Amino acid sequence: MINDDKLYFNWDKKHKFSYYESTRIKFDQLFNILHNCSPTELALTRPDIVTSAGLNTIYKNFIHGLMGCSLDCFDARTSLVPTNTNKKWWWDDSLQEAKVRSLKLFNLWVSEGSIPNSQSFLNFRNAKNAFKNLVRSKKNKSKSSLSNTLFNYLKNSRGHKFWHLWRTAFKSHGDSRKFKFEGAKNESDVANLLAYAHQTNCSPNSESINIQFKNDYLAKKYSYRSAERFFPVTVSVEMVEKAIFKIKENSAPGHDNIYIEHLRFAHPSVISILKDLFNLFLFLGEVPSDFYKGLVTPIPKFKSHKVNVNAEDFRGITLNVICSKVFEHCLLPHLDCLLTSERQFGFKKGLSCNHIFNLIRNTINHFSSKGNTVNLGFIDVRKAFDKVNIWGMLLNLQKNRVNPMIIEILENWLLNGNARIKWDNYLSDTVPLAAGVRQGGILSPILFSSYINSVLLSLENSKRGCFIGGQCVNSFLYADDLILLTISVTDLQLLVNICNDNFKSLDLQINATKSSCLRIGNRFLVGCSPIRLNENELCWVNEAKYLGISLKAGRTFLCNWHAARRKFYGTLNSILSALGNNPPINVVISLFQSFCVPVLTYGLASFPLSNSELRSLAFVYNSIFHKIFKSNDTEVIEQCQYFCHVLPFWAYYDFIRFSFLAKCVRSGVSHNYYRLSHEDIQETDRLCTKYCISVLDSVPVLKFKFWKFVDGQGCYAN
Repeated sequence: MINDDKLYFNWDKKHKFSYYESTRIKFDQLFNILHNCSPTELALTRPDIVTSAGLNTIYKNFIHGLMGCSLDCFDARTSLVPTNTNKKWWWDDSLQEAKVRSLKLFNLWVSEGSIPNSQSFLNFRNAKNAFKNLVRSKKNKSKSSLSNTLFNYLKNSRGHKFWHLWRTAFKSHGDSRKFKFEGAKNESDVANLLAYAHQTNCSPNSESINIQFKNDYLAKKYSYRSAERFFPVTVSVEMVEKAIFKIKENSAPGHDNIYIEHLRFAHPSVISILKDLFNLFLFLGEVPSDFYKGLVTPIPKFKSHKVNVNAEDFRGITLNVICSKVFEHCLLPHLDCLLTSERQFGFKKGLSCNHIFNLIRNTINHFSSKGNTVNLGFIDVRKAFDKVNIWGMLLNLQKNRVNPMIIEILENWLLNGNARIKWDNYLSDTVPLAAGVRQGGILSPILFSSYINSVLLSLENSKRGCFIGGQCVNSFLYADDLILLTISVTDLQLLVNICNDNFKSLDLQINATKSSCLRIGNRFLVGCSPIRLNENELCWVNEAKYLGISLKAGRTFLCNWHAARRKFYGTLNSILSALGNNPPINVVISLFQSFCVPVLTYGLASFPLSNSELRSLAFVYNSIFHKIFKSNDTEVIEQCQYFCHVLPFWAYYDFIRFSFLAKCVRSGVSHNYYRLSHEDIQETDRLCTKYCISVLDSVPVLKFKFWKFVDGQGCYAN
């Protein structure tokens, strides 16, 4: 099925008031029906509304009303535009007029018999040449105007405008057509092939465990509601309004084409109506059918020029309707009782990969300094988010005493979930999803973390592996990425067994082919017994990747930064190839700082770098300046960086390193796992002394002091 109804809106400020008024008039009658009327009262006065069919009807009418008002007030365009015009972003009315005139004179010449050298032929040729010259002129002029426009959008933080212009000018469209799937004759077949593969992925691993979870949940369902007093869950206007402003502007819409701007720019009566609809959902224990649907876009996992592919080569990005996200934000406070281990670092505000890297490094250094060799186990859970058992998740909510109104609406929502795959503007058949958390869902992170929290608890209760001062450091999770740490191979085998048993009980499976083990310490070269997982063996490797950072086996803790350097060069080359020869320096530097530097420095803040590592990464960092300023002189490059307002690499590394350490110092007062090692504290003191800074300084103050230090160096050498 061809998808031709994707809309993009130009949310022009001058039309906001007309949209505001339009929504006020459009929804006045519905507002009067729902306002100051509880679902119980509605059931008496308007029983046609308080039913499953009525709920879906009123919600669809509400969405259609929003869409109608927006189409009346704002300019909208479809995503299905000719590919060649996408590339010609610089096309304007003068070019269109010249083209039309050329075609008109051509048709006139043909109608007169296509006589060579006739007056009509000469007129056509002159018009054609004028059109070609105008095209050439517009192209040449666009080279500078494009760069300036890109820079202005980037400088003014208008990210969506920047990327819209970038994609329009540089990205090729229809690239998905180059992929070849076995058994697929056309793009529609590919969409359905991917859809049924997605359906298979989102299904329980074990039917027997699934049935057991289902029976256990249903057996407790009705007694659970009356077991203790739960207060009714209601949604207020304030909650809806806060939820709306938690969603970023220009967030991608779901299948209904409703953007967050539809709600932000609407009359306040729209928020009140949403509040009443949400309370109606809770009263009935179900959500409208539009909430069940997800629109999935497949993204290649590989980065090569692979042509012959299969469904396993793609991962899906799911788009859900905006109103469902607003509703989830309103429900989120009612899941505060779902506590997770301090050793789960994913999905938590204020935490990043740097925190878990720092803790792993400090743990390894602590034991290796005492002469121990630390064994690391990297455990990969097969399609963890897609395979989460829905009945098991609902059972976990009961165990954590979540309000039954929340559980019942999640039961309805999750068990009726379905998806369609969008492939090259083709939509697949709708497929049901029998397992997994909703991708892109606001509640999905906390539901997933709570569900697998028992694994971390079991590992801690085993009293095996690494403990420091009685504190468990034998395992850490970042989302679904699990790492185990022991000083005994026997303990590592026991922890792997515990993981395997716990994941099986949760209806999840460990992927043995993607799991591995690695040793760091004096005896890292000594051969060890294989770690067994069911009928498979986990390989002992010399290098393993965890959260994108390559850890190396050795006497001390070391990382391999080759992948970061390669990815940096790839990102930089893609930008330079798009901008062409001699692009404006301000554009290149802005893109370099925004997109290349984060690639190179990912994870660096948690690691103290050696001098050789600093020099190696600085060489990569400086490469763009060597290229655009055409100089290999170190002093010249440092001067260019200074006048481009770019810190030299050694100063930039110190800045991100200190920012991370200062954050840990401030947070460590109340959280054991954030506390720094003695070496980290010494480094913090050294940086404070070097730059005359404090851990309490704000980011702008830190930047000022770092630049003051660099400015005072004269010769920018560390």
